[in-house]
Amino acid sequence: MKRLGLATFSNPRWLGLAAALLLAACQAPAQITALATVGPAALDDTSQVTAPVSGKLGAERPSHVAPQSVPKAKINDDPTQVVGMLPGELESLLGRPEFVRRDSAAQVWQYRRPRCVLDLFLYGDEGRGPQVVYYEVRPLRYDAAGLSESAQRGCFAQLLLSSSNA
Repeated sequence: MKRLGLATFSNPRWLGLAAALLLAACQAPAQITALATVGPAALDDTSQVTAPVSGKLGAERPSHVAPQSVPKAKINDDPTQVVGMLPGELESLLGRPEFVRRDSAAQVWQYRRPRCVLDLFLYGDEGRGPQVVYYEVRPLRYDAAGLSESAQRGCFAQLLLSSSNA
């Protein structure tokens, strides 16, 4: 196999090829735009993703062509849906709890996010298994005001999303 030395690249043919490649790369910058939304407030939105119409980078979309909307999946972020659920249903929905406390017929399950906590209170008697009878969504750090309803929904949505990614 022949080794290419520095003298090979000083050949005018190599220099011309290198110059042509550099000019082609600098001629049309890529114009790819993706607007991504993060957080529970964005779950009901649709985000716009635009890409060039032709295969060429830098090609502009004609004004008569509307960008395509990519709908986000709808999530039921209402935490009241857990009331009445059995342990297996909870684990399917939210995954394994980070903390469980058992006291005779009562159980407390806890799920944590960076800024909030979901406490689930399960009770059952011998005739039926434990099920959720009460829940509380609260801030991770004590706050006398608690969380607004929208913040509670946001926390619950974060739990749902993190359990579906696990």
